[in-house]
Amino acid sequence: MSDDDTQTPTGPGIRGDQLEGRRIGVTSDRRSSDLIDAFTRRGAQVLHAPTLRITHAQEDGPLLDDTRALIAARPDVLLAITGYGIRRWFEVADAGGLATDLRGALAGADILVRGPKARGGVRAVGLDDAGMSVEETTTSLVDKVLAEYPPGLSVGVQVHGYTDEVQLDRLRAVHRQVLVVAPYRWTAVDDTDERVQRLVAALCARELDAVTFTSAPAVEALLAAAEGMGVYAQVVAALQDGVQAAAVGPVTAAPLLAVGVEPIQPERFRMGALIRLVCDRLDVAAAEDVQGQRG
Repeated sequence: MSDDDTQTPTGPGIRGDQLEGRRIGVTSDRRSSDLIDAFTRRGAQVLHAPTLRITHAQEDGPLLDDTRALIAARPDVLLAITGYGIRRWFEVADAGGLATDLRGALAGADILVRGPKARGGVRAVGLDDAGMSVEETTTSLVDKVLAEYPPGLSVGVQVHGYTDEVQLDRLRAVHRQVLVVAPYRWTAVDDTDERVQRLVAALCARELDAVTFTSAPAVEALLAAAEGMGVYAQVVAALQDGVQAAAVGPVTAAPLLAVGVEPIQPERFRMGALIRLVCDRLDVAAAEDVQGQRG
C-alpha cells in the first residue's frame, strides 16, 4: 500500500470494529474525507471541524498576473511546495491560455520539490524535478537552494496556503529576484463556526479520544478559536492529558510542542501513515483499558 493510500488494508491487525466506541476529531479541510472515511470504516465516530478552509480567489486575475511575471522572468530555480498547488496553478494557467508558455519557462529551470506529493504534481503537468528537500519541509528546501546554488539567481516559489515569509526573506537576501505564486490560500475559521465550537467543547469535556492535525496553521487556528471562546487553557490541558493529539509530521507538531502538547507522529509524513498510527495507538489503548479492568 502506498503512503497516501487510505483504503482499509487487508493485513493482520486491521478490523472493521478496531475503533468501535472511539471518537476522533478531524481538523483538516482538504482531503478530510480520506481521514473521515478511514476512521468510520473502522467503527469510530468522527467530529469534523475544519479550522482552516482552502479558498481560491473569486477571480484568478492576480494568479495569472503572477504567472505572466514568472514566464517573463524565466527563473533559474523553481521551488514546488505542494502537489495540489502545482496542479491548480497549471489548471488556472491552462484556462487563461498560459499553460504552454508556463511549461516552456519552467523547462529550463531547476525544479526543486519539498516532498513526494510535490514531485508527483510536477510530473503530472509534464515536467521533472532536479531534487527534493532532505526533511520534506520548506525550510529544508530553502536550505538546499542556499547551499547548492550560487547567489544572484531568479527564483520562483509556488507557496501553499500559508506563506512562510521568513523563508522568502532568506531567499531575497541572497538572490536578485524572488517571484511568488499562490494558487490557493488558507482562511482561518473563527470561534463563531458551530463545528469548531462543538470540537472545542468536546475537547474541554475530554469527550474525544484523539484529534488529528495535518498543518501547523490548523493547530494555531484551533488554539486561536479556543482563546476566543475563553477556554484556551482547558483545550491545552485536554491535549496534554486525556485527548491524544496526532500530527502528520514535525512542522505540524511544532505549535503543539510549543504549548507543551506531545503529539504522536508517523515516521513517514503521509496521510496514510497518520491514519495507521492513530488506529494502532487507540487500539493499544483499548486493549490496555480492558486489561486494566480485568486486573
